[in-house]
Amino acid sequence: MHLTLTSNIQYEQMAALFDLILCAFLVFDSTPEKAESNYRFSSLLYGITIANAFEIIAVIVSSADFHAPILVKMLVMSVDYYLNASVAYFFFAYVLASSKDTSPLANALASLNRILLALDAFLLLTNLFLHNTFYFDGNLAYHHGPYYLPVAFLFPAYYMLIAGFLFLKNYKGMPMRRAVSLLLAFLLNVIGLLLQAHFHGSILIALPFASLGIYVVYFTLESPDYRQLEDTLTQLSEAKKISEEASNAKDAFMAQITHEIRTPMNSIMGLTDMILQEMDGRDQLPPNIFSKVHQYAHNIANSSHQLIYIVDNIQHFIITANSADGSSYAPAGEVPLEKSTSLDLYTPDAHFLLVDDNDMNLFVAKKFLAKTGAKITTCSGGLECLRALTEDTYDIIFLDYMMPDMDGIDILDRSHKMIGNKNVNTPYIMLTANTVAGMEDRAREAGFTDYISKPVDWEKLYTVLKTQLPPEKIIIKPTDGAFQIQSASDAAAPMELFDTATGLEYCLNDLDFYRETLEVFTTEYPQKSTAITDFYNEANWKQFTVRVHGLKSTARTIGAMKLSEKAKALEDAGRSLQEQPNNAESLAFIQQNLPALLELYKKTVAVIPQLKL
Repeated sequence: MHLTLTSNIQYEQMAALFDLILCAFLVFDSTPEKAESNYRFSSLLYGITIANAFEIIAVIVSSADFHAPILVKMLVMSVDYYLNASVAYFFFAYVLASSKDTSPLANALASLNRILLALDAFLLLTNLFLHNTFYFDGNLAYHHGPYYLPVAFLFPAYYMLIAGFLFLKNYKGMPMRRAVSLLLAFLLNVIGLLLQAHFHGSILIALPFASLGIYVVYFTLESPDYRQLEDTLTQLSEAKKISEEASNAKDAFMAQITHEIRTPMNSIMGLTDMILQEMDGRDQLPPNIFSKVHQYAHNIANSSHQLIYIVDNIQHFIITANSADGSSYAPAGEVPLEKSTSLDLYTPDAHFLLVDDNDMNLFVAKKFLAKTGAKITTCSGGLECLRALTEDTYDIIFLDYMMPDMDGIDILDRSHKMIGNKNVNTPYIMLTANTVAGMEDRAREAGFTDYISKPVDWEKLYTVLKTQLPPEKIIIKPTDGAFQIQSASDAAAPMELFDTATGLEYCLNDLDFYRETLEVFTTEYPQKSTAITDFYNEANWKQFTVRVHGLKSTARTIGAMKLSEKAKALEDAGRSLQEQPNNAESLAFIQQNLPALLELYKKTVAVIPQLKL
């Protein structure tokens, strides 16, 4: 349609007004651009400002009343068409950046749109010679060519359509303010395109509406004040995250040292109590009792050295951390020693289910529970456990927390939803070596009746049995307080690798039980060490962490404390890699320390036959 100079310039006054406003914003906007969406908005803002200014020039130059060479008119109009399409493309790019959509589909659409923008430029360049989009006749009158509709409307409309699609795909993940602002800007752009199409381009109104959309987005999302507010909120969020991480680290540290100190302290207190029982007020001892008391004293010395080592590490940690929060650690008051009575608990009519992926842990727990005379069923994984719950009824179910297929909380949750479960009302007890702060609360919130840390505290397990089993299924018989312990010849054993006193304690001071546990540990070695190596080579950090976690627990059970400590360090690094796969520090730590762990594992197994038990 023929364009006249007078009619079209008055329609462009709105565009010129918005152009001046937007230019003023650009002059005073000195806020640094940090996010990808900020850069995309700046491109859109500059693009629409230039397009508005050039639109006025194009309307004047293209008018039949304006006398200029046809080539000049063609060049000006070609640039004008391209700028209009570019504005729509920049809006699409801004919506994409705002949505933070990095899916393959979004990346493919971005690539396609860049190709279409290049195609638009190619059509306009060829139009200078072929006149297939628009042209001017000999009277300088403006006419549309066969490609006018794609270049003038379809390309911009397509970019807006894709922008709308991305908005609908991602708006639920956006803050409400951003979603509403983008929606308003999108609607204004669409209204402008529809009106311009309705009037067949005689009223050039698309850019003014697009400018109004930019005006809305600027004041709601991209103004200096709002960018500074977002930056402040981000800093506050990061500060809160750092504070929470510090608090969690403190809780984890306190939980760890509490557990580490409790083990040697239990040994010292228990063995001291045993010495007092053996002495029984006597100032001289017969030879057979003297050798036992001598061994008790030897084991107390071992536990004392271990306790001093732990305290030294805590002191080093505190000095290194240089904490200035005013907190202090107060030692507990003096606790009087009381003479304890050893109890044998019999539950011959009870039936227990043990679930653990670690054969060593299953062996130790089953061996202990077998002393009660109960029937014991074992499962080595979650699916096997769920099947067992439909086949029989149990008095107590002991579930390990960390297993490869599903953890204990997952198993408990699925069991509650499972049809055919015969153990809906059976107490579930969590067994876990994960002693971080809050783990017990988490277990109880998930529905576990009680929580026992590993290596198993047998007194705690006795308490669970006595509180969870019906009274008629429990028989308690007092014993004479005699304990089976390692012989004095243990002093000649390779004590740099083994704390046999701790191993015996975890095996109820039952020497035969301890020997069998060591045998299982030796038998498991080839398969366990190979699994750790394989999962490391595959960079399967979840399974790697599960395996070294299990080694940490079983090594401690037999008293291989050095091996347990090294496994724990690798477990912590493995957890870090699960949370942050690109954590170079944790990966380097594993690469440097895994060979030493495997060598120590091999050496520990090799010296087991040398232990004189």
